[in-house]
Amino acid sequence: MDIEIYHLLLIAAAALVASLTQSVTGFGFGKITFFIFHHVITKSKHPDRNGKIRAFPIANRCVILRDCKLRTMQQYIREVKKEHKEWYQYVGIAADETERLNRKNMDGHKISLLAKYQYTEKMAYDLCKRYNLLSPQYEVAHRNGCWFCPNRTTQTMAEFKKQYPELWNELLELGKTPNKVSPCFKYNKTIEEVDKEVNFTIRQLKLF
Repeated sequence: MDIEIYHLLLIAAAALVASLTQSVTGFGFGKITFFIFHHVITKSKHPDRNGKIRAFPIANRCVILRDCKLRTMQQYIREVKKEHKEWYQYVGIAADETERLNRKNMDGHKISLLAKYQYTEKMAYDLCKRYNLLSPQYEVAHRNGCWFCPNRTTQTMAEFKKQYPELWNELLELGKTPNKVSPCFKYNKTIEEVDKEVNFTIRQLKLF
């Protein structure tokens, strides 16, 4: 197999699998809750927030992407650049994700093999499916991601609760934590309010 085609397969998988062990089984969740949920705010521009814990990620303003992914990648790249003049970062962005490609500032060091070979998201999905590389989450959800993400739809959360009730219960327990900077989980709703909507959706799904 051509080496770049092999890399393409790996990138297609990386773009779609989305860290299955962390997203679904909860591996690493203890570290995430410690560094993100239980992080004590000390340098907020709003004095009343200092001393409180950060709690749930804010919908559409996710600090997990920044703190757990981007900063780690940037730190690694800085170390690589110290030892290598030539280096490349492969990103899992498909050819039809033009807005993301433009936003990524694809300079000479960043390469999207999916874009290079004109692979769309659908083509990448089909390629991963052919090689049995898809996350099991795609059997019940349109997209994968962190299982505790507040941006997920109510129906996706309902499917998740049915499959992994013990993980959903962890969210409910976290919702009882005192001294949170905000009681909300999804926009202006607490996890308890979201749970009621999820339970209603589960009952609706059973009717069809």
